[in-house]
Amino acid sequence: ITLKEMFSSEVNWLKYLPVFIIFTIYLLGGAILQNGKLTISNNFGFENVISLLFVGLTEELVFRGWLLNLTVKENKKWISICINALLFLVIHFPIWIQEGVFISNFTSFGFLSILILSVIFSWTFIKSRNILVPIALHTYWNLLIDLFFWYIPPTSRFQSARLSLYYAVKIFTYSARFSIVVSFIALAVDWWYNQLDKLEFDKTKYKGEYRYEKSMLCIGTDTYIIYAL
Repeated sequence: ITLKEMFSSEVNWLKYLPVFIIFTIYLLGGAILQNGKLTISNNFGFENVISLLFVGLTEELVFRGWLLNLTVKENKKWISICINALLFLVIHFPIWIQEGVFISNFTSFGFLSILILSVIFSWTFIKSRNILVPIALHTYWNLLIDLFFWYIPPTSRFQSARLSLYYAVKIFTYSARFSIVVSFIALAVDWWYNQLDKLEFDKTKYKGEYRYEKSMLCIGTDTYIIYAL
Protein backbone atom coordinates (compact mmCIF):
# COMPACT_ATOMS: atom_id res chain seq x y z
CA ILE A 1 0.00 0.00 0.00
CA THR A 2 1.59 3.27 -1.07
CA LEU A 3 1.79 6.26 1.25
CA LYS A 4 -0.71 8.15 -0.88
CA GLU A 5 -3.14 5.24 -1.01
CA MET A 6 -3.16 4.58 2.74
CA PHE A 7 -4.48 8.10 3.32
CA SER A 8 -6.83 8.36 0.35
CA SER A 9 -8.46 4.93 0.03
CA GLU A 10 -12.21 5.16 0.43
CA VAL A 11 -13.48 3.62 3.67
CA ASN A 12 -16.90 2.24 4.50
CA TRP A 13 -16.88 3.15 8.20
CA LEU A 14 -20.06 1.17 8.87
CA LYS A 15 -18.01 -2.02 8.40
CA TYR A 16 -15.89 -1.07 11.41
CA LEU A 17 -18.72 0.23 13.59
CA PRO A 18 -19.04 -3.18 15.35
CA VAL A 19 -15.40 -2.86 16.50
CA PHE A 20 -16.12 0.54 18.04
CA ILE A 21 -19.23 -0.90 19.73
CA ILE A 22 -17.28 -3.87 21.13
CA PHE A 23 -14.59 -1.51 22.48
CA THR A 24 -17.31 0.60 24.14
CA ILE A 25 -19.13 -2.32 25.77
CA TYR A 26 -15.92 -3.99 26.92
CA LEU A 27 -14.32 -0.90 28.47
CA LEU A 28 -17.44 0.70 29.95
CA GLY A 29 -18.46 -2.65 31.40
CA GLY A 30 -14.98 -3.12 32.85
CA ALA A 31 -15.04 0.38 34.36
CA ILE A 32 -18.38 -0.33 36.05
CA LEU A 33 -17.12 -3.63 37.45
CA GLN A 34 -13.93 -1.99 38.69
CA ASN A 35 -15.44 1.15 40.27
CA GLY A 36 -18.97 -0.02 41.02
CA LYS A 37 -20.28 2.76 38.78
CA LEU A 38 -19.35 4.67 35.65
CA THR A 39 -17.15 7.55 36.79
CA ILE A 40 -15.52 10.01 34.41
CA SER A 41 -11.92 10.78 35.29
CA ASN A 42 -11.55 14.02 37.25
CA ASN A 43 -8.05 14.64 35.94
CA PHE A 44 -8.72 14.38 32.20
CA GLY A 45 -7.18 17.45 30.64
CA PHE A 46 -4.95 18.92 27.98
CA GLU A 47 -2.14 16.45 28.71
CA ASN A 48 -4.48 13.57 27.95
CA VAL A 49 -5.58 15.10 24.64
CA ILE A 50 -1.96 15.53 23.52
CA SER A 51 -1.16 11.99 24.60
CA LEU A 52 -4.19 10.54 22.78
CA LEU A 53 -3.36 12.28 19.50
CA PHE A 54 0.36 11.62 19.75
CA VAL A 55 0.21 7.93 20.64
CA GLY A 56 -2.60 6.88 18.30
CA LEU A 57 -1.14 8.67 15.30
CA THR A 58 2.55 7.82 15.68
CA GLU A 59 2.19 4.20 16.78
CA GLU A 60 -0.19 3.35 13.94
CA LEU A 61 1.91 5.12 11.32
CA VAL A 62 4.94 3.14 12.48
CA PHE A 63 3.52 -0.28 13.30
CA ARG A 64 0.80 -0.57 10.68
CA GLY A 65 1.68 2.09 8.11
CA TRP A 66 5.39 1.15 7.93
CA LEU A 67 6.38 -2.13 9.58
CA LEU A 68 3.30 -4.19 8.70
CA ASN A 69 3.03 -2.58 5.29
CA LEU A 70 6.63 -3.43 4.47
CA THR A 71 6.56 -7.04 5.66
CA VAL A 72 3.07 -8.36 4.92
CA LYS A 73 2.77 -10.91 2.12
CA GLU A 74 -0.44 -12.03 0.45
CA ASN A 75 -0.01 -15.68 1.48
CA LYS A 76 1.65 -15.00 4.86
CA LYS A 77 -0.47 -12.21 6.31
CA TRP A 78 -0.90 -13.75 9.74
CA ILE A 79 2.83 -14.28 10.22
CA SER A 80 3.43 -10.57 9.66
CA ILE A 81 0.47 -9.67 11.89
CA CYS A 82 1.81 -11.84 14.74
CA ILE A 83 5.34 -10.44 14.46
CA ASN A 84 3.87 -6.94 14.41
CA ALA A 85 1.89 -7.74 17.56
CA LEU A 86 5.03 -8.86 19.41
CA LEU A 87 6.86 -5.66 18.43
CA PHE A 88 3.83 -3.65 19.52
CA LEU A 89 3.93 -5.40 22.89
CA VAL A 90 7.63 -4.65 23.37
CA ILE A 91 7.08 -0.93 22.79
CA HIS A 92 4.89 -0.84 25.92
CA PHE A 93 7.61 -2.22 28.21
CA PRO A 94 9.20 1.19 29.08
CA ILE A 95 5.93 2.74 30.31
CA TRP A 96 5.05 -0.42 32.25
CA ILE A 97 8.44 -0.41 33.94
CA GLN A 98 8.12 3.29 34.76
CA GLU A 99 4.64 2.76 36.26
CA GLY A 100 5.75 -0.36 38.17
CA VAL A 101 3.25 -2.68 36.46
CA PHE A 102 5.59 -4.67 34.23
CA ILE A 103 5.35 -7.93 36.21
CA SER A 104 1.66 -7.56 37.07
CA ASN A 105 0.73 -7.10 33.41
CA PHE A 106 2.16 -10.56 32.73
CA THR A 107 0.94 -12.35 35.84
CA SER A 108 -2.58 -10.99 35.27
CA PHE A 109 -2.36 -11.75 31.53
CA GLY A 110 -3.05 -8.07 30.84
CA PHE A 111 -0.41 -8.15 28.11
CA LEU A 112 -2.81 -10.24 26.02
CA SER A 113 -4.99 -7.17 25.46
CA ILE A 114 -2.04 -5.44 23.76
CA LEU A 115 -1.50 -8.41 21.45
CA ILE A 116 -5.21 -8.64 20.62
CA LEU A 117 -5.46 -4.90 19.96
CA SER A 118 -2.46 -5.06 17.65
CA VAL A 119 -4.08 -7.89 15.68
CA ILE A 120 -7.30 -5.87 15.38
CA PHE A 121 -5.47 -2.74 14.24
CA SER A 122 -3.42 -4.74 11.72
CA TRP A 123 -6.45 -6.59 10.38
CA THR A 124 -8.48 -3.39 9.90
CA PHE A 125 -5.55 -1.74 8.13
CA ILE A 126 -5.12 -4.63 5.70
CA LYS A 127 -8.86 -4.82 5.02
CA SER A 128 -9.46 -1.08 4.63
CA ARG A 129 -6.09 -0.21 3.06
CA ASN A 130 -6.42 3.07 4.94
CA ILE A 131 -4.26 3.98 7.96
CA LEU A 132 -6.98 6.27 9.35
CA VAL A 133 -9.06 3.25 10.42
CA PRO A 134 -6.53 1.81 12.95
CA ILE A 135 -5.63 5.36 14.04
CA ALA A 136 -9.29 6.05 14.84
CA LEU A 137 -9.71 2.73 16.67
CA HIS A 138 -6.48 3.17 18.62
CA THR A 139 -7.35 6.73 19.66
CA TYR A 140 -10.90 5.74 20.65
CA TRP A 141 -9.62 2.88 22.83
CA ASN A 142 -7.14 5.18 24.59
CA LEU A 143 -9.84 7.84 25.02
CA LEU A 144 -12.12 5.43 26.87
CA ILE A 145 -9.21 4.24 29.03
CA ASP A 146 -8.26 7.81 30.00
CA LEU A 147 -11.88 8.84 30.62
CA PHE A 148 -13.06 5.94 32.76
CA PHE A 149 -10.00 4.17 34.19
CA TRP A 150 -7.91 7.09 35.49
CA TYR A 151 -10.14 8.47 38.26
CA ILE A 152 -8.11 9.99 41.13
CA PRO A 153 -9.80 11.05 44.42
CA PRO A 154 -9.69 14.76 45.36
CA THR A 155 -6.09 15.61 46.24
CA SER A 156 -4.24 18.08 48.40
CA ARG A 157 -1.98 20.75 46.88
CA PHE A 158 1.05 18.56 47.52
CA GLN A 159 -0.62 15.57 45.87
CA SER A 160 -1.60 17.73 42.90
CA ALA A 161 2.05 18.69 42.46
CA ARG A 162 2.95 15.00 42.50
CA LEU A 163 0.27 14.41 39.85
CA SER A 164 1.82 17.10 37.62
CA LEU A 165 5.22 15.44 38.06
CA TYR A 166 3.63 12.13 37.10
CA TYR A 167 2.40 13.59 33.82
CA ALA A 168 5.82 15.12 33.13
CA VAL A 169 7.43 11.69 33.62
CA LYS A 170 4.71 10.08 31.52
CA ILE A 171 5.32 12.44 28.59
CA PHE A 172 9.07 11.82 28.90
CA THR A 173 8.45 8.08 28.84
CA TYR A 174 6.34 8.42 25.69
CA SER A 175 9.32 10.20 24.14
CA ALA A 176 11.49 7.22 25.07
CA ARG A 177 8.97 4.88 23.47
CA PHE A 178 8.99 7.03 20.37
CA SER A 179 12.78 6.78 20.18
CA ILE A 180 12.49 2.99 20.28
CA VAL A 181 9.92 3.20 17.49
CA VAL A 182 12.41 5.20 15.41
CA SER A 183 14.90 2.36 15.84
CA PHE A 184 12.35 -0.08 14.46
CA ILE A 185 11.79 2.23 11.50
CA ALA A 186 15.49 2.40 10.73
CA LEU A 187 15.73 -1.40 10.73
CA ALA A 188 12.61 -1.75 8.57
CA VAL A 189 13.79 0.81 6.04
CA ASP A 190 17.21 -0.81 5.82
CA TRP A 191 15.55 -4.18 5.18
CA TRP A 192 13.25 -2.63 2.58
CA TYR A 193 16.12 -1.02 0.71
CA ASN A 194 17.83 -4.42 0.54
CA GLN A 195 14.65 -5.98 -0.83
CA LEU A 196 14.32 -3.29 -3.47
CA ASP A 197 17.91 -3.86 -4.55
CA LYS A 198 17.23 -7.58 -4.92
CA LEU A 199 14.13 -7.20 -7.09
CA GLU A 200 14.49 -8.96 -10.40
CA PHE A 201 11.89 -7.04 -12.40
CA ASP A 202 12.86 -4.45 -15.00
CA LYS A 203 13.50 -1.34 -12.92
CA THR A 204 13.38 0.88 -16.00
CA LYS A 205 9.79 -0.17 -16.57
CA TYR A 206 8.80 0.67 -13.00
CA LYS A 207 11.29 3.49 -12.57
CA GLY A 208 8.73 6.10 -11.50
CA GLU A 209 7.03 3.85 -8.95
CA TYR A 210 10.37 2.57 -7.64
CA ARG A 211 11.72 6.09 -7.09
CA TYR A 212 8.42 7.25 -5.52
CA GLU A 213 8.37 4.47 -2.92
CA LYS A 214 12.01 4.96 -2.03
CA SER A 215 11.69 8.75 -1.74
CA MET A 216 8.60 8.42 0.50
CA LEU A 217 10.51 6.08 2.80
CA CYS A 218 13.39 8.56 3.02
CA ILE A 219 11.11 11.54 3.72
CA GLY A 220 9.03 9.67 6.32
CA THR A 221 12.02 8.23 8.15
CA ASP A 222 13.92 11.52 8.23
CA THR A 223 10.82 13.29 9.59
CA TYR A 224 10.46 10.77 12.44
CA ILE A 225 14.14 10.93 13.38
CA ILE A 226 14.25 14.75 13.38
CA TYR A 227 11.07 14.92 15.48
CA ALA A 228 12.35 12.36 17.97
CA LEU A 229 15.67 14.21 18.36
